[in-house]
Amino acid sequence: MMMMSLKIIAGKFKGRSIQTVASNAVRPTSGRVRQSLLDSLGAEVVQATVLDGFAGSGIIGIECLSRGATQVLAVEKEASHCRKIQANVQQLGLLPATYRLVNRSLEQVLSGKNLLGQPFSLVYLDPPYSFAGWEGVMQRLLTPDWLAQGASVLLEHGLKEPAFKAWQASVQTTHPQLVLERELAYGDTVIAWYRWVG
Repeated sequence: MMMMSLKIIAGKFKGRSIQTVASNAVRPTSGRVRQSLLDSLGAEVVQATVLDGFAGSGIIGIECLSRGATQVLAVEKEASHCRKIQANVQQLGLLPATYRLVNRSLEQVLSGKNLLGQPFSLVYLDPPYSFAGWEGVMQRLLTPDWLAQGASVLLEHGLKEPAFKAWQASVQTTHPQLVLERELAYGDTVIAWYRWVG
């Protein structure tokens, strides 16, 4: 099993590194993208409750905590990734009340009750390549139980992913409370930044 190292960009853990499993199914968000994204979020990260929906390496949730978020719920279905996330969380000294990791699929988690006990103000979803379950996830996520009023919902996808494009084309009709504010493009990576106004 090959490993790779990711460096935390900013905040109280700046310069610290975490280890993650190298896998063709997972695309860790690059340092350049993370920096640009979190700089764009700015003060929205501070005191945020964060859902990292396809946690992978766990780096997005950790970066948010580093920059002042209060709680993260990280969801990752691959056990090998969860083991590395847990090791990194322990190494950084994060408490379970601050960083909660769940080894299940996001669809399973969203089908139950909110494990954090309060709605999220920031959601980041970066599913595996060619993910086709966008609508199933959104039907579960887009409720007051899961999202705070005005929450940012950030969806990372590849530039040429037809399943995402098909979902995005219908979202104004199916989920009018989810408003596209902007799209951040970084080469072949695009982050669609939505606002929940429901």
